[in-house]
Amino acid sequence: MKRSTFFYVATAMLASLVLICGVTWAQSIKIPITGVDELALSDPGIEWTDEEGITHYRGVVYAGVGAGQDIDGVPINGTCVYVYNVNIDMVTGDGDINGTSFVEETYGDLTGTWEGRFAGTIEGFVITCNFNYPHGSGDFAGWHARGVVTAIFGGSSDQWEGIIHIPGGGGGDKAATAESQTWSSVKTLYR
Repeated sequence: MKRSTFFYVATAMLASLVLICGVTWAQSIKIPITGVDELALSDPGIEWTDEEGITHYRGVVYAGVGAGQDIDGVPINGTCVYVYNVNIDMVTGDGDINGTSFVEETYGDLTGTWEGRFAGTIEGFVITCNFNYPHGSGDFAGWHARGVVTAIFGGSSDQWEGIIHIPGGGGGDKAATAESQTWSSVKTLYR
């Protein structure tokens, strides 16, 4: 008898948890974004080539200015600092890249910063990285941004596309409803 009571109580608790989480997840907003960064080398870092012909770069710093927009055309502008670590075969143009990012940004009339990491591959001198900014601050507190960046190795610009993710129930009074899918509905949270 005790065993079946425990089973029913545990099942009821699990079902309640699933329902609560389902409601919270349903309220998440994902806003598509795209843009371009114009970059300049700030610090060449350390460079060496190993006995297998692979060139290694550590602590390379690029700073730049970014401009983009969300799916509704709301402008996204800011400055960025990227710190790269690269391993590349300079004959084939193949390798890998990873690093950290710090971005100060305006999104419409909101301002804040993003911090995060990126990692990816280089094939034929074309860089493809996934970026993840789990730490928004300022007006972006509780928000996340993630996506893909493409660039030419050694170039002075990159292109990015991804999403701004506003978790349901997160961000205190800046949590939006499930129906909110655009900047206009999010912007009303800040008035």
